[in-house]
Order: sequence, then C-alpha cells, then structure tokens
Amino acid sequence: MAKNTTKSTKNTSTKKSTKSDNKAKSTSKKGFPLIGDNTVFNLTIKWSDVKKGKKIAINKARQQLKRDGFRQGQVPEALVIKAVGQQYIVENTLQTILPEAYQKYLQEHKLFPLTEPAIKPIKMEDDQDWELEVSIAVKPEITLDNYDQIVKKLKKNHQLWTKKPTKNAANKTNEKQTTKPEDSPEQIKQEQIRVILTALLEKIAVPVPELLLRRETEQQLHHFAHQLEHLKMTMEDFLQKSGQTMEQLQQDYATRSLGGLQVELLLGAIIAKENIKVSESEVVELLETRLANVPEEKRESLKAREAQYAHATLLKQKALDHLLNL
Repeated sequence: MAKNTTKSTKNTSTKKSTKSDNKAKSTSKKGFPLIGDNTVFNLTIKWSDVKKGKKIAINKARQQLKRDGFRQGQVPEALVIKAVGQQYIVENTLQTILPEAYQKYLQEHKLFPLTEPAIKPIKMEDDQDWELEVSIAVKPEITLDNYDQIVKKLKKNHQLWTKKPTKNAANKTNEKQTTKPEDSPEQIKQEQIRVILTALLEKIAVPVPELLLRRETEQQLHHFAHQLEHLKMTMEDFLQKSGQTMEQLQQDYATRSLGGLQVELLLGAIIAKENIKVSESEVVELLETRLANVPEEKRESLKAREAQYAHATLLKQKALDHLLNL
C-alpha cells in the first residue's frame, strides 16, 4: 500500500519526488523545508482498456471529419488518424481511460490529492499495456504538539496584547509597532492574526508540496494575465514597463503563493487537531448572505459551489478565532 510520508519506502509503488522547478525559496530561516515532495507512482493501464479508449477517440474524430468520397462518420480509421494526427488520438485516448484508472489507484492506496496530477508517459506503445508516471500533491505531515504554547507566549509578551512595547522590541520582527492609535478593532484583530501566523510559521515546519505550489503559481499568473487583457496590455508590455523578467515575475508569484498555501495548510492541520466543525445552519446563513443579491433563477446553479466556499470560509474563521482566544 502506498504511504503518505516523506520517508523513503521500500517494496511500494508510491515514492516521493524532490525535484522542483519552483522559483520560491526552498528553506526557511530556521532551516525548515518550505517546499515539500510530490507523491509519485506508476500507473499501468491494460492494453484492452487502451484499445477501447483509442476506438472511442477515433470515432469522436471521425464524426467531425469530412472527406470527399465518404459519408459523414464513415471515414476509414487510417485516414482519420492521418488527418487529426497521432498526438490527438493519444491525448483523447488518455482523456477517456485515465480518469477511471487514476481514481481507482487513489481509492486503493487511500491517497487524497490537493490538486490535479502531473502525468508523464513512460511506455505508450500499441499492443502493450500503457505505463504512466503520476505526480500528485498530498497534505504534508505537520507537527502541532506545542503550537498553543507558541501563541500563548507570544501574546504574553507582544505589544499588540500587552498594549506596551517590550524593552527590546526593535530587535524582534514580530514585536515592532505595526498598529496606529486610530486603527479600528478589526484592523488590530487582522494584525494580531498576521503576527500569530507569522510566529507559528517561524517555529513549525509547513512544507508545501511542489506540485501544489506550481499549480497555484500558474493559476495566479493566469489570473494576472487576464487582468492585463482587461487593461489592453500584454504580458510583454507589463514586463517591459515594470523592468522585470518573466523569471522574476514567476519568482514573485511563487513566493506569494507559498506564504498563502502555508497558512492554508497550517490552519487545516489546526482544524483537524482541534476537531473544529461547522454546522449546516451556519453554512445556510452565510450562503443566504452571499446569494442575497443574486437573481432567484441563478441561485440554484450556484448553491453547490457557494456552499463549499461557505463551509471552507467558516472553518478557516473558526480556526483563526481559536488562535486569537488561546
């Protein structure tokens, strides 16, 4: 059975990959690993299943292909493959056969990916089983043995809670004056949360799986590119005006993504350790607030997605409140 651990394992088809293309810093000031390993395994798909998937892919292409001398949907297989290309057939075959084989492997080995997998072909020849290398990101092991003591010690000495600067506050990053007299209670609360999370991440190892960081960075860059499109600006234009290279921009986004993902994983571990729950009534209440201005005819289609978001938001808020109340 595959093991969800960063230790090397023998006699198992699941392994860890330390290879990383991310530009973010890989270790913290304390020497903790910031970027964790991916879980990697080989997935074998029998040729009989590949053959069925390939037939579906060819038939799909055939229905869309028009050739003189042949009725719609009656073009011979060889001509279909020649017209659309072998790569098209392979990609569509994988789209047909991979999901079921992938989900079956995850269920058998009790693996719970945090994002879409990365697939690398190993052997994909006719009349033979296909073999693929699959990389996934799973939740890292996070040790929270004394996290509450870290928070309590911080609150006992930090000026955000004591209302007065400590004697050597200037030499401690977390104890510098970060609020102003005119700050609202909500602003002070947000600053307290930031200070607590920073202190915890300085003392607790929260390695972010490389693939999760890669996917998040890609998503953020994709979103940024769309924002530029709305401003009638290309990525090349932005880089030229900002004086950055694409590699520098990627590093910037990877660093930002890394911090956000560390917080999400840390809070997730605290939620699990403290068995924090959200009631259905709480989800419904937040859901109603979020959908209050949405037309009635559109609400039903949004409910499932919004309910997931509401549940995650409430769990996160309860975890933050738990930290503030320690």
